Order: sequence, then C-alpha cells, then structure tokens
Amino acid sequence: MGNLALERKHMLMTHTRIPILALGLVLAACDQPETSTESVEPATPPAAVSPVATVVEAAGVPAALAEALGTRSEADQARDAGRKPGEVVTFLGISSGMTVLDLFAAAGWYTEVLSHAVGPDGTVYAQNPELLLRMRDGVNEKAVAARLADGRLLNVERLDREISDLGLQPESVDVAMFALNFHDVYNRGGAEAAGGLLQ
Repeated sequence: MGNLALERKHMLMTHTRIPILALGLVLAACDQPETSTESVEPATPPAAVSPVATVVEAAGVPAALAEALGTRSEADQARDAGRKPGEVVTFLGISSGMTVLDLFAAAGWYTEVLSHAVGPDGTVYAQNPELLLRMRDGVNEKAVAARLADGRLLNVERLDREISDLGLQPESVDVAMFALNFHDVYNRGGAEAAGGLLQ
C-alpha cells in the first residue's frame, strides 16, 4: 500500500472516532432507568464547607491568603464577590516577600489585599497623586489614612507622589498594579494620556 493510501486510511480512522464516541455517549445518556414516582428518602445533605475552603478549591488561592482576606472589614469583604481579590492576586503571581506598587491606590482597598498577599516580608507602596487625595473633599486621603492608622498594615508605605515622579529605584518593584482606575485616565485624557501612562 502506498504512502498516500496509508495517510487516507489513517485520516479516515482518526476522523470517525470522534463521531462514534459522541454517539456512544448520547446512547448511554438515553439508556437511563425510568425515574420512580415512589417516595424516596432524601439524601443526606453534604457537610458544610467553609467559604474559605470553597475559594481555595475553586481558584487555587493559597489557604493562608484566603484566611487573611477573611480578616478584613465587612465593608471590604462585601466587594469580594465582584472583585475576587484572592483569585486576582493568585493569577498575577503575587506572593509572599514581593514588592508591589499599587498605582492610584485611592482609599486602599487593593492595597490591603496586596498587604496580605505579600505578607510581613513583602512591601506594598500605596501610590496616590495629589488630585486623587484631594478630590471629593479628600475622601481618599481620609480613607487611606484610616486604613493605615495605628500600624494596621506594617508592610505598606504611602507614596503620595505623582506617577511621573515616584522616587523609586529602577527594578526595585516586582509587580505594579493599576486596578479599577485605568478607565478614568482614558476618560479624562483620552487615548494619548492612557498610552503615556503605560510607558
């Protein structure tokens, strides 16, 4: 048999396996016993699973991080369902001992998340430009000051500086994070301002 004939035979065998497998699965699904209408004892409910265990299992979030995020204020945790902080920092590879720059930290919601992610051996710079601290009667200034009061987050350093003049040494930061604010730069200054920010 020539090479061309062998290739055709191989292609035919390869391409017919998938439909046959799919047909087998459909037939198996159709061949289920009829459901009885008789009363059946309810199944024993599964054991309660802690929310922390659920997060860890679903997203590979380290247990220590999930536990630490559970110590934040109720107001902060109320946003977790939509923001998924454990999953985000895990996906970004942020871990214990890293140095992270939280750009436009505002009130510091993500700053605190990052503080827990990098742990006591890491550092988080909470950067805010003057405009962000002054806007709406200084709401962000007051919030970030309250969040860091009494040494609550010892591994966080405020960086109240413009983004063009951070005062940090080159290559001194492992990750720079800009969460939930990039659209504001674009909306205020357009594509040029947004592109310039990324340079």
